[in-house]
Amino acid sequence: MTFLGFTIYRAKNRSGTASKTVFVTNYTRYGRAKAAIKAKILQIQHRPIAEQVQILNSSLMGHFNYYGIAGNGQKLHSFSQQVRWDWRHSLSRRSQNGRVTWDKYQEILDKHPLVFPKIKIQYQDLSTFARL
Repeated sequence: MTFLGFTIYRAKNRSGTASKTVFVTNYTRYGRAKAAIKAKILQIQHRPIAEQVQILNSSLMGHFNYYGIAGNGQKLHSFSQQVRWDWRHSLSRRSQNGRVTWDKYQEILDKHPLVFPKIKIQYQDLSTFARL
């Protein structure tokens, strides 16, 4: 079942004795979010790096706050990695000096860190937000 950007299903544990409700980002919404953040990165690529990080962090926090439900950690991590890869690619296209190496990119991230995904609603708290 799909509802509010989540695919909701019941999953059993490996032994088949217990089950839980799992919320995962819907693949169409996930693709749309990746395309939107990539367009935003291309739109802001010539601004100063500090300003880019501020804009990207606000977008990432909004995404993580909405989709940060237990069971969706893998999609959040995948989205975060995609943003990091797209931003590095964008930084490499900013000048004629060549691409930004991973070492140089790590220095940039050390100075201007991007936020990491965080689960906002744990499994034990799900029952207060939704009737399962």
